[in-house]
Amino acid sequence: MADNPGSTVVIAGGSGFLGSSLARYLTAAGHSVIILCRSLPKNRGPSRYVVWDARCVGEWQSVLSGAAGVVNLVGRS
Repeated sequence: MADNPGSTVVIAGGSGFLGSSLARYLTAAGHSVIILCRSLPKNRGPSRYVVWDARCVGEWQSVLSGAAGVVNLVGRS
């Protein structure tokens, strides 16, 4: 991925501290970032946010197509 700037990375559960830090890093490196989250955060960065529930297949699955990588940071709450 580091050799392929401009690629898309999907971060599941990426709206927390670790996910937002990783999203900023990847965006600064030239990647497009899509964050899968349970609800849209109030403070959004340059990433694209897609709502999902982590239990059911839905429209969110389309963002996985063509992604260079998927990072799972889903927590339990």
